[in-house]
Amino acid sequence: MLEISWNANIELPNKMIIDRQLKQWLWLVPGWVQVLHINLWDEDGRNEGVRASVQVNYEYRNGHR
Repeated sequence: MLEISWNANIELPNKMIIDRQLKQWLWLVPGWVQVLHINLWDEDGRNEGVRASVQVNYEYRNGHR
């Protein structure tokens, strides 16, 4: 079963938005992924330009976004 792990620094309003959008796409996550970790960061310490990326580690069966 897929576990969704959240960075503790993600504020609740942001988490709710991400969660709502993420649920639409979970069917694309391969069945072997055991953990999907959600993390946010910004450039130069500002809240502008928040980015997302995907890192998949087959050996450890997890993905990071």
